Amino acid sequence: MAIEVSELPTLDARATAAYAHLFQALSEPTRLAVVQHLASGEHRVRDLVEHMGLAQSTVSKHLSFLVECHLIQARPEGRATWYSLTRPHELAALIAAAERILHATGTDAVLCAHLRHPPQAPAAEAETGSDVPAGRPGNKTGTGILTDRPRTGAGPGVSTDGPGAGRPMPGTSRSVSAAASGGAAASSGREAE
Repeated sequence: MAIEVSELPTLDARATAAYAHLFQALSEPTRLAVVQHLASGEHRVRDLVEHMGLAQSTVSKHLSFLVECHLIQARPEGRATWYSLTRPHELAALIAAAERILHATGTDAVLCAHLRHPPQAPAAEAETGSDVPAGRPGNKTGTGILTDRPRTGAGPGVSTDGPGAGRPMPGTSRSVSAAASGGAAASSGREAE
């Protein structure tokens, strides 16, 4: 039996474009890696360059795209700009749904735990809808890490408490990812933002 044209649903072109843009943001492996890094807390471009071993221009291009999609936000502080996830809980729900779909279709893939399990927002923030990232001025948690689990195994050269938690301490070249895995981060020697 054929479907009549009059029975087809009307598609909303604007909504379709918005969804396509969101999924395009998460479909590029480097952008998805940037999102995973930002799930552990705020980063500057130079932090991401060091952690990921990519050129500053590449990281900046991907950050711009993610800002355009409203997945991340930029917060200037002095000469630096700090980037963080805008909606970690909603993003975690999207990632969890994607994992269930992948599992149902025969692929068992799991992204980093701190992306899938962001912390519960303190009651005051949940009521006001504050967009202040964890560990930055105005946030009551002060941990600097967007996770509900205590950070362990950070390794030498990585701060584990206070506003700089999860970022390499001054004078060290070890990244959060490398320290947690026991490997060394790619050193770039580039200074960005």
